[in-house]
Amino acid sequence: MKFHGIASLLIALSLLASTGCGTTSRDLGLDRLSAQWARELAESDRNLAPAAALQVDALLSRWRASESSKERTELEFLVSQRIAVYRASTELAQQRLLLAELKVETEQLKQRRAAQVLESAHLESEKLRLRNIAERESSERAQAQAKALLADRDAQMRARDLAEREAALANELAAAQARKAELAQQEAALRGAQVDALRLELSGLKPKQTERGQVIVLSEKFFAPGQAELSAKIANDLQPLLTIVNKSSALRVTIEGHTDSKGSATGNQKLSKLRADSVKKALVALGADADRLDSIGFGEAKPVTSNDTAFGRSQNRRVEVWLEK
Repeated sequence: MKFHGIASLLIALSLLASTGCGTTSRDLGLDRLSAQWARELAESDRNLAPAAALQVDALLSRWRASESSKERTELEFLVSQRIAVYRASTELAQQRLLLAELKVETEQLKQRRAAQVLESAHLESEKLRLRNIAERESSERAQAQAKALLADRDAQMRARDLAEREAALANELAAAQARKAELAQQEAALRGAQVDALRLELSGLKPKQTERGQVIVLSEKFFAPGQAELSAKIANDLQPLLTIVNKSSALRVTIEGHTDSKGSATGNQKLSKLRADSVKKALVALGADADRLDSIGFGEAKPVTSNDTAFGRSQNRRVEVWLEK
């Protein structure tokens, strides 16, 4: 109930901030990511990743105060990525807490095992004492011999019970060690995924998971206006993209070029194909397997938004790298 109350308050504050800017159109991206951030805080403990949480708060504050369309677009991408980093950081912290609890549990099991070993040694000593009494008095007292036999039988039963408990403890210890190894693998995988996401973020790339597969969008800033070739410096910046492509060696990679609707359809088709070919060429030069890469130009045929505004046209001028299922 407390988390839901906080989430509702944060959503209300984000909506109030967006309506108080004095503009007639609302920034839907800000509303959506503010609501997403509120849900993240409601479903997690921000104390597990305070630095990442402060970064998201700071970026959202900049976004609400910004009057630049370009800056708001960049901030939308950064906020989305920082929320993902926050989520990964909290999950990693939770895994570390579980690992610490598992270490404590493992130590307790070891201590119980040591206590069982001491009890077993005491039992063996008691059995030996009873047998010596039985042997010493066997010639004199038949009744004492019977009691000794009964005591020995009881000791054997206790020994069998102890052996069963030792076996159970050994199984618990093995299961705990297996769980520890599994958590270590999960932590390594999570850390690797977090590093890949940060590398893509620093390179200006924006990965997205869809039903078709994973897509990484290269915006128009990777190309000079009207030009098809990547500069040498920008081509080297595609190294993080190459890392993702090589990690997914079982997937087919399709590079698709797109333009806005300005100019002739034939010219746009040609430019989109040349830009897709340029990205393919850069990836191959960095070490990608050319046989896995296909390049296609769609021209103006597949816009992601309206071409009626400069901003919409800038979104449509793009190259998409698809890692298809």
